[in-house]
Amino acid sequence: MRDMSNKAQKRDLVLYLLGLYLVLKPFYFWRSAIPQVSDFIIIAMVVVYLFKNRFRVDFHRKSMKVLILSFTFFIYILTVNSLWNIILFNRIDVIRISFYYIYNCLVLLFIIILGRAYADLNAFVYRSIAFSVFLQVFFFFYLGGFSGSRAIAFFNNPNQLGYHGLLCCSLLIILFNNKINNSLTFVVSLLLSSLLIFVSLSKAAIISLFFELIGLLFLVRLRTKLKYRILIIYFIIVFLIIFSFFLDELLYNNLLFNSVFQRLSSIGVDEDDSLAGRGYNRLLEYSDYLFFGIGEGAYFRFTPPGEFHSTIGNILLSYGFIGLLLFMILIWSLFQHGKAIEIICLISIFAYGLTHNGIRNTFFWILLALVYVNNNPYSANVRKMKI
Repeated sequence: MRDMSNKAQKRDLVLYLLGLYLVLKPFYFWRSAIPQVSDFIIIAMVVVYLFKNRFRVDFHRKSMKVLILSFTFFIYILTVNSLWNIILFNRIDVIRISFYYIYNCLVLLFIIILGRAYADLNAFVYRSIAFSVFLQVFFFFYLGGFSGSRAIAFFNNPNQLGYHGLLCCSLLIILFNNKINNSLTFVVSLLLSSLLIFVSLSKAAIISLFFELIGLLFLVRLRTKLKYRILIIYFIIVFLIIFSFFLDELLYNNLLFNSVFQRLSSIGVDEDDSLAGRGYNRLLEYSDYLFFGIGEGAYFRFTPPGEFHSTIGNILLSYGFIGLLLFMILIWSLFQHGKAIEIICLISIFAYGLTHNGIRNTFFWILLALVYVNNNPYSANVRKMKI
């Protein structure tokens, strides 16, 4: 009896550490590119889990394909960057970037392991993200709220905030669609996550959010009957029409609305909205290297210097057609049984990635892992749903 109690406490500790990581992830206590407090928490979670299980890992044999693909992709990245580190005479930043991918690879695999071990993983992640976005919005307004300029909240730049908000929306939609029975929490959390996107004034995140919301409307299994759903949509449309005719002054004098409208109206006008401004011209300039890749980092090689602001584009330039192919095969192995709304969320994230490099964000890899966990019959989540 005492052994069962100790096991339950250790089990709770693993999930509580995961929850604490999810809550603290958007709080940056120092500059980017170095581990934050949340990263040390997730490492502590792994250590606790390993000690609890006496360093035995329950990884289903049918998940070996994902394991092999993950390690193949990340070992290829490490190999390419190591070779370019030698060519460029010890560029530490090239090697350092490889550790982001190794870290995210381990998180991806570990979430899959937790999905097999804990039937309530979905609900725990869902509640943690809901609490996290509430906490962010609370402190954001407590510390002054929206001033008209691009907000960063507790990140180091507004694009980080916008992307985090988009990932939170995606995770909430995916988890809610997997039989999380709390519609009120879902609606409030989704609105708060959307608010974080809007105050960041990230054009890519706002557009991607609209795409997700359309998918949500038509694809998510809402807890109401169809006739009530149609009635709700009807009243929303009527309310918006009345609002636009009679309360337009209130709408157009709203600071957030005006800022979002001006930001979206500048699409294609800002200097960095061009293909060259995002870095796509490098694919032509360095086309001779596109088979194996030119390595990631050492941005002094480019004119102007700086990161390639694209997820797929960065993989193609840095790791070539081989790296991109390995990445796409890995995505396919994780999403091949995915539901329509999960695919819509993935497309929305990649739409954001057309103008920003979002592959190094750990929430992205957690989302991939949860989709895989929820669509495979040998995970604890799916086994519980079938009862």
